[in-house]
Amino acid sequence: IDWLQLEQAIELNQLDETLAPADKKMVTEFERELGNFMIANAGLLSGVPEQPIDAWGDVAGCGSYLTALGVDGMEMYATMNPWACQDLADTQSGLASGDNNLVNAAWRKAQISKDFGGLQAFMSNSLQSYQSGDSAGAAGVEVAAPPTVTYNALKDSVEFSVALTGLPANAEFKAGQPIEFTDTLMLQQQNKSPLVRRNAGVPFAGVVKADINASAGGDVTLVVSGTPIFDTDLPQYNVVDRAITTGDSVRIEGVGGKTYQPGLFYTKGFVGVGTVELPPLNDTDSTVMTDETTGFSMRATKYSDEDANVQKMRIDMLPVFCCFNTLMGGQFYGNA
Repeated sequence: IDWLQLEQAIELNQLDETLAPADKKMVTEFERELGNFMIANAGLLSGVPEQPIDAWGDVAGCGSYLTALGVDGMEMYATMNPWACQDLADTQSGLASGDNNLVNAAWRKAQISKDFGGLQAFMSNSLQSYQSGDSAGAAGVEVAAPPTVTYNALKDSVEFSVALTGLPANAEFKAGQPIEFTDTLMLQQQNKSPLVRRNAGVPFAGVVKADINASAGGDVTLVVSGTPIFDTDLPQYNVVDRAITTGDSVRIEGVGGKTYQPGLFYTKGFVGVGTVELPPLNDTDSTVMTDETTGFSMRATKYSDEDANVQKMRIDMLPVFCCFNTLMGGQFYGNA
């Protein structure tokens, strides 16, 4: 941020207004990077990418998934874009049954409902989009070789590698694309029985972590979020009912070349956020500030461009993200 000497002389008693654009820009950039990180590490999938989020059942389905998985005693959240929230606000108006509190919350606040289907639902304009590669929707895709899925191999990871075959030549994958391994089912993490949704097992899903193209022969090795642990020696740590193996079917969700903006559902056990405390710059006035409540740290540095007769302030923050457990968060779409 910079301002002229004249502005400092007659206007800078309103410094907060001068700094306000930087405040909003930093928050937006922070949320954008966090959204990218959350989508890339989502280990669960609820709904179908082709269906918009337009019913409260879509949101409640996320809470049902986490509850069925065995997430007990943790607050659960769902975050959607403003258009989805508009559709849900219309629906919530019909749910009010004479109580205006829900209607008022729907239209005046970002929070759609404090508690619906076991989740708290929020609006965000910082959710990230992805454009699916032309691999999306490809038929006949199979696992080419069994990935390593033992507990000791995956216990400290939030991703695994898997080789696929049967793709179109040079098929493109984009980071953020969800894929499902339809022959391998998720387990309830407390009693280790397969999850069942609408009389069908819930397949293990993950998200493609990085852009990549298949070979001319239709082969590719993907890095996918999630840990499909299956270990006969340590069954207490199993995440799925069987090991992913050669010949298993793979469903690549969506339509090639289409842009999607999934909602996110998660608990506080999904990701962690912090900042690195930056050292002061070697300047005349550089200050590092740390909030004692959150631990977030920022650095503000004031300096000047004497030739241009301009005062400047630089504000820096270095965020860090970590994924605790990919089973604590996921992408969601409509028709859960």
